[in-house]
Amino acid sequence: MLHHRRSHSSSDWRDFAESADRGGGGSVREDPIILIPGIGPGVPMYLTLLRTIMHATGAPIFILEAPHIHMKAPWSEGWGEVMEEHEFQLNFRNMLLAHGYTTDVRPTVVAHSYGCFLAKWLLHRNPYIKLRGAVLTDPLVFMPVFPEVSYNICHKKPKTPYEHLVKVLLKEPGIAKAFHRHSFWSDVCLWDADLKEDTHAKVAVLLSKKDTFLPAQKVFEYLKHSTVIPRDRFYVQMLPGHHGEFMLHPRQLDHVCRMLTFVQLQDGAAEPSG
Repeated sequence: MLHHRRSHSSSDWRDFAESADRGGGGSVREDPIILIPGIGPGVPMYLTLLRTIMHATGAPIFILEAPHIHMKAPWSEGWGEVMEEHEFQLNFRNMLLAHGYTTDVRPTVVAHSYGCFLAKWLLHRNPYIKLRGAVLTDPLVFMPVFPEVSYNICHKKPKTPYEHLVKVLLKEPGIAKAFHRHSFWSDVCLWDADLKEDTHAKVAVLLSKKDTFLPAQKVFEYLKHSTVIPRDRFYVQMLPGHHGEFMLHPRQLDHVCRMLTFVQLQDGAAEPSG
């Protein structure tokens, strides 16, 4: 079943696998997986990832649509609107309540690129929602203070067809506003200490070695050699390819599924292999 429900400047697309477990009185017992896309045309880009997760887990899945980072006509509902952190957390909780979950639900988030900024808000301790785990793919939240990040996004001249496509996406007015008016590095950065002090959720990070935006090798070394991140709740891996390219390769999608298993397991579980 697929249906669309709007709430202010965010939307949720819900796609239940057949094995979703419902309890009595209309409540849902199985904790859901929430997919948060990055910039681009929105949901269609992530259908392969969605299908892979559904087949691997059989869990209920939501896909969030954030109009301010998806290509929309200016007259579309929510275009150019951006939620503040507490407002997003509250609406996220209300979305789950509206679909039959209780206040003790512990969802797992799979976020990509700019969507990791929203995932960061959910990882923060807050009165509305507590995550079980998060898989952050091509995460722009780590070390946006690096000059390479702003240069790659704003000033780098595209050389390949892929980089030209990215530039077109970044020039879409709504997306450009999100980057230039609502993405200050001090607000969106996720430090290693945050993963120790600010959340009890398990976190797995997937980096792309040839990332167009992120200095992936520097971020990998920063996370791998951090002395404050609890290793029993954290896993990082770098794969070959460009930003988002992992969604085109079944074997790399398998890594995402293994990371998803890791962050959903109870404390003390081993890191995923491979």
